[in-house]
Amino acid sequence: MFWTLGGKQVGKAALAGWRFLAAAPIGSIRLWPFEGSLGALLDDNRGVVVVETYPREFYKYIKPEVPYSGPWGKRRQADRRLWLPNLLDWARALKAKWSPDVLRRVEEGFSSGANGEDEFDAVVGLLGMVAVATGVLASGEPDNDLAVTDVEGWILGRLAADL
Repeated sequence: MFWTLGGKQVGKAALAGWRFLAAAPIGSIRLWPFEGSLGALLDDNRGVVVVETYPREFYKYIKPEVPYSGPWGKRRQADRRLWLPNLLDWARALKAKWSPDVLRRVEEGFSSGANGEDEFDAVVGLLGMVAVATGVLASGEPDNDLAVTDVEGWILGRLAADL
């Protein structure tokens, strides 16, 4: 999971991530779903499992029931604050442990600056990965789909049944 600095930095972060992965020793990186089911890859303890994530896939687990006066926007700190009770409840249910500095930023609705939305997505995405890795949520990929396992891949937590 990359926490980028400022909007529109995903491409730069992805390049840095790919450079990091390319430098890893051969055999130490496992690519899900290309090399097997998530459970099998996590159980075999043969290195790091790399997955594609999209934090928005996990928004549905923390979306507040509060009606908005207008469209919600994760760029606005006040709007992110509306999601905090559910985000913190989800983290508690997952038994997440916070460093004091991160918890303070979460409770503030993340920073008021331009990277607040990136912080929000990083935390939501990480909690989503924890939920999938611990079996609380399914990894979501369709069964026996060669396009997924041989060509395209899948986004962790995206439920094929919902598409």
